[in-house]
Amino acid sequence: SFIYSKFSKTENSKLSLQEARAEQKHYQFRDQIAGPDIIAMISGFEGKELNDFIVYCNKNLKISNADNIIMAMNKIELLAKKYKEEKGIQKN
Repeated sequence: SFIYSKFSKTENSKLSLQEARAEQKHYQFRDQIAGPDIIAMISGFEGKELNDFIVYCNKNLKISNADNIIMAMNKIELLAKKYKEEKGIQKN
């Protein structure tokens, strides 16, 4: 029943495990289509600037399960442009 599933510790722990697995699967998917190597390739950044941009992407890059590699690359390109504007970095 709904009440049992909401208040049972056993059911809550099952739900937490399912949520954790779903979250882990999403992060693996995100890393496949928008991982650090892809971010580096698209942005052209290296070293500290790349690390700073990866942190920026971790905060601002929204990848859904419906996205594909092309969509992710477009999102990274837009974020790189925004990042460069915010930081006053000359465009390549």
